[in-house]
Amino acid sequence: MMPIDFALKTAETRMKMAIPNPSLWSGAASLACAEQIESLAHDLHALQLRLSDWQH
Repeated sequence: MMPIDFALKTAETRMKMAIPNPSLWSGAASLACAEQIESLAHDLHALQLRLSDWQH
């Protein structure tokens, strides 16, 4: 299960790093993009927690 945990944590981290920098890109599209990325990162984290619960 460790490779899956690592892959999910890596994906979550990369998602968070992809959130637009407000000083480089702003406006409605930037905010919508950031919200969707944050939502996906949250979903990946929730998946990781559920998988760790199944492991025990």
